[in-house]
Amino acid sequence: MKNVNLFSLRAMGMVLLSTFLLFSCSQMESFTDGDLNLSKEEVNEGITLDALENGLNGIFSRSFEFSTECLNEEVIVTFDIGQGSINCGNARIDMKGPSDIDWVAKVAEGQPVDGVLTYTFTPTEIGDYQFRGTFNREPLGGGNFCGENINGFTNTFTLNVIECLGCEDNFIAELDCTSEEKTLTVIFTAENSGDYVIQGGLTASTEIIFSEATADFTLNPNHPSAGGPSNVTRWEGSLEECETVTITLKYIGGAGIGSWSAKSTVAGEEVTNGISEAIDC
Repeated sequence: MKNVNLFSLRAMGMVLLSTFLLFSCSQMESFTDGDLNLSKEEVNEGITLDALENGLNGIFSRSFEFSTECLNEEVIVTFDIGQGSINCGNARIDMKGPSDIDWVAKVAEGQPVDGVLTYTFTPTEIGDYQFRGTFNREPLGGGNFCGENINGFTNTFTLNVIECLGCEDNFIAELDCTSEEKTLTVIFTAENSGDYVIQGGLTASTEIIFSEATADFTLNPNHPSAGGPSNVTRWEGSLEECETVTITLKYIGGAGIGSWSAKSTVAGEEVTNGISEAIDC
């Protein structure tokens, strides 16, 4: 009767069990990157391990961009599926407005153009508009597969819609001659943010007894155009979009004011943003 080496049999059994478990685990291992959840089993469908790892490293970086945040203005929503300039597959955009309880599905759906899908709408409510997207590499109606699926949805992207002021350049010069002490008020509202110069003269034989400006505009008495027989003053400063500056001068003597203007420099060219005619008392 042969002796059976129990230790050898046990060792062989452990080796077989370990091999089975190792093989099973290798088939079930998954890679997760937020809404990207792919398993090694999908490698046979054309997804490489390098692609999976690149996905984990953020190459598949989905994003939303919005053309404006203004109420009652057309907004272009751009969903970049994050896979380069592909023109295939099927992308989708969902939206939830300020008054929506649930998501409005498929406000836009179709084949990406150069890797993006766009949706255009005009917001009529102030507040947060939420967007999410997804992408299927199989196009609607079938066809060639393309790119990598976005399993589930992207993160939520939010557009905060506000009421934008909106304005145009507006320039006003007003002169009060009802007393010996005359008062000139110059008001300028800028359509665009930037640096501005407001300049103008009085008339001969005038003496300025008071001057001030809002919006941090400062008087530049050393500029070559300042002073002279007409008592020209030059004010310089910066304005934000739709911001207003008011300049007030009080003076005695003379017979009125000359022309005043607001100017800026755009692309190296001087631009007149507003002008007033001379005013007689």
